Amino acid sequence: MHKVSTAILTVCIFLIPSAISAQPKMEFQHSYFDFGYSPQNAELTHDFWLKSVGDENLVINNIKTGCSCTKAPLEKDVIAPGDSARLKIIFDTGRYKGRTFKRPIVETNEGSDLRQLTIIANIVTAQDSMFPLVVEPLSLEFMIDAGEPKHTKKIEITNISDQDYELKLIEYPANLVRIELPEKIPAGETAVAVVKLTPDAVKTKFSSSFTLEINDEDETRYSVGVTGRPGTPKLKMNY
Repeated sequence: MHKVSTAILTVCIFLIPSAISAQPKMEFQHSYFDFGYSPQNAELTHDFWLKSVGDENLVINNIKTGCSCTKAPLEKDVIAPGDSARLKIIFDTGRYKGRTFKRPIVETNEGSDLRQLTIIANIVTAQDSMFPLVVEPLSLEFMIDAGEPKHTKKIEITNISDQDYELKLIEYPANLVRIELPEKIPAGETAVAVVKLTPDAVKTKFSSSFTLEINDEDETRYSVGVTGRPGTPKLKMNY
């Protein structure tokens, strides 16, 4: 009997620390995103990824965005160990001007510590000679009714500096648009980027953005707002 009791006690001693150490834990793939130069009255979007790296399910209890201008739809609120979930941040720039920070807070079952994300946008009303590039327009609106002959728009990108720049896409909504971006813009020249809607994009109204970056010392970024909304069908005139 004494041997049985000793064996049970030994098992309990090993199990108790394991139970105590089994806890949820969250990691961000990254916790900061810079939209760069951005337009007013646009919805800037970025996907953050939340990963469960603990031994128990990670539960997202709440997302505090701090204002009605920022939304944070979550893909799922219970994340199994080893799994990840997308948290989309949608920032309505409205009438904001200048460098603007938003810091959503993620509350989980980890404990009382606050986990914070940060987005920043430099919201401009005009572009001038202080910019390395001039991107026009910074907002695109598509009419997605049946009368729209082509769901394609162009953006002119002018390099007003004295050095060549390479461009790359940082993020874009692949389910909504396809983007043909010039690889390089020589100093003093203008190139054209082409934005085309995907078949899925013409099925419903949407509001999103894409972000590009140049290879200057500051890794300057620009974000372009992209919206699609139903338009008034074009009337055929009979004479």
